[in-house]
Amino acid sequence: MKHAVKSRIIKENPCDFVDRPKTKKYTGEYHNANEIVKLLEVAKGTTLEVPIFIAAYFGLRRSEILGIRWSAIDFANGLLTVCHKVVRVIKNGKVAKVATDELKTESSHRVLPLDDNMLEFFKSVKKQQEWNKSVCGNSYSKEYDDYVCVNAMGELINPDYVSCAFGKLLKNATG
Repeated sequence: MKHAVKSRIIKENPCDFVDRPKTKKYTGEYHNANEIVKLLEVAKGTTLEVPIFIAAYFGLRRSEILGIRWSAIDFANGLLTVCHKVVRVIKNGKVAKVATDELKTESSHRVLPLDDNMLEFFKSVKKQQEWNKSVCGNSYSKEYDDYVCVNAMGELINPDYVSCAFGKLLKNATG
């Protein structure tokens, strides 16, 4: 439109007379301790158990949780480095998962302490993954071996699945 005004195709830019819609400020939902306990109980044994447990403990973004890799967990010093994410993108009209080290902000790159409970949790998740590998044999995907949030077949959990299934689990937990 600016080009059309400069080129004298039109006298004035009609966009200058349009009022922009006001954006609504996002307000997140918070859950109390009882609601979290119920949610964790409902998630137990599901594909969402690991992401929900990590979210409840650290409050990380979905993309950061799905991007946690075993190589980012320092079991000896009890530290988790948040430096990777998995997001949903549309490429050539198709939905895809993309893993990247480019986080939302510079401060998103951080190191978090792991207490004994979280260390034991991650060890149990690793043990379960090793068991799944042995049971599934060649059917188990080795592509995502370094990722914490994989399904029983070793595939990276889909970000859209997390959002959709979380809503259903939350509804079951809160009644």
